[in-house]
Amino acid sequence: MQLNIFVPKANHTFTCEVEDLPAESIAYALDYGIRQSVVDTTAGVKRVDFTTTEEFNAEALAKAQKRWDQIVSGNVPGTRTPNVEAAKARELMKVVVGANMTVEQATAILQAEAERLAQAA
Repeated sequence: MQLNIFVPKANHTFTCEVEDLPAESIAYALDYGIRQSVVDTTAGVKRVDFTTTEEFNAEALAKAQKRWDQIVSGNVPGTRTPNVEAAKARELMKVVVGANMTVEQATAILQAEAERLAQAA
């Protein structure tokens, strides 16, 4: 597997075959990368936002656990196949919430759009 590490400030990419790296380098990179990936998820958890240490720790653990689960399952950021329909649904919900629509109004819009798409097909 080819590894490409782009360094923006140097405008340079380091390239190598992972299989050619010494075992110590592979172990270091895995440990460092996975640790940083998990720890970085807790960056937005601020102590001042919680009244107890237990609440603070629980929130940090929830964030870290989510990333750990992604790593263990292989469902990591940047490798997932985009779900176009789910993305459209999220965008639609933003519009509905932002426009302060009722459920009935949103349903009517969705039905009209479904009919328009059916006629176009």
